[in-house]
Amino acid sequence: MGEHGKETECYQRALELNPKNADIWYNMGVAHYELGEYKKAIEYQKKAVEIDPEHAFAWLFLKKTENNEITLKLIKEILAKISDQSHSKSALTQK
Repeated sequence: MGEHGKETECYQRALELNPKNADIWYNMGVAHYELGEYKKAIEYQKKAVEIDPEHAFAWLFLKKTENNEITLKLIKEILAKISDQSHSKSALTQK
């Protein structure tokens, strides 16, 4: 398990002890972001701002993570279209 995986375990234990601490939720979100688990990161950041609506870092990180999720989705769509076009061209040249 990597460094961020160990962090999530520690933060999970901390949340069990103190579930109303926005900083722990925020840090858990950051750890999941670093693992590339953007959907989980978003969930944790949303919980942080729900607990503390003035948690500026959580709001900033939430928006950053949401933007990354949207960007990844668009990239996957573009790559799929490129791949489809490539396969179509390949089929035409083989005829």
